[in-house]
Amino acid sequence: MQIESHLEHFTACIRESRRPLGIFLGAGCPKSISGSADGADPLIPDTKGMTLSVRDRVIRQGYEDTWEVVLDQVKPEGVDLEDINIEKILSQVRGLSQYSREDGEGSLQKENLEALEYEICEEIVDLGACLEVRNHAS
Repeated sequence: MQIESHLEHFTACIRESRRPLGIFLGAGCPKSISGSADGADPLIPDTKGMTLSVRDRVIRQGYEDTWEVVLDQVKPEGVDLEDINIEKILSQVRGLSQYSREDGEGSLQKENLEALEYEICEEIVDLGACLEVRNHAS
């Protein structure tokens, strides 16, 4: 009963408002909702797809060493990357960045970790921007 009330309120807000409205669908969006005309691509990649897309981006941007060091800390022995949640990786990057030093050595320098965090977030935003572009093109 409560959900019906919320939906009625939401519907009224949409009808009466002259302001633009955005709805964000997260990685939990079913893969069965297609984002392409042929139905081959999901509207939004699942967590595994996001993780692989982020990995590809950070490698292209030159942060492979930092990515690998972070993965070694997050990924249990014998577990595939596909089984690691991108949220867990991002949390680890942020935690390490918080305690790293500017003059640290190797891949875990504060500058590298902050750049890795930026690239991860940018890729996630870009994946969402593809959704926005597709919707405007329809």
